[in-house]
Amino acid sequence: MNSPKSWRRHGYSDGGYLFQNEKGRVHSRSIDCRIRKYCTHIGISEKAIHKIRKTYISTLIDSGLNINEIRKLAGHEDERTTYQNYCFNRMTNKETENLLEKALS
Repeated sequence: MNSPKSWRRHGYSDGGYLFQNEKGRVHSRSIDCRIRKYCTHIGISEKAIHKIRKTYISTLIDSGLNINEIRKLAGHEDERTTYQNYCFNRMTNKETENLLEKALS
């Protein structure tokens, strides 16, 4: 695979975007539609790009990574945004119940 320096030498730039084509960045709506299409194609419930983002951030929170690092990775100015909008319980009801019982015993 060519290095980023090689890409620039040939007139290409990633512009800071992960997904792009010959016209530039691929907009999030296009990526979202494609992900939903592939979910349907392989027979799983549709997942939206925002749901994937929420899962990613919640996984980082569950891992114990410093909230300030997570906030920066998510591009949030305030950690409250990260906690209030992107932190959700990824455990099953039984797993949650077991942890609650353990915490209260």
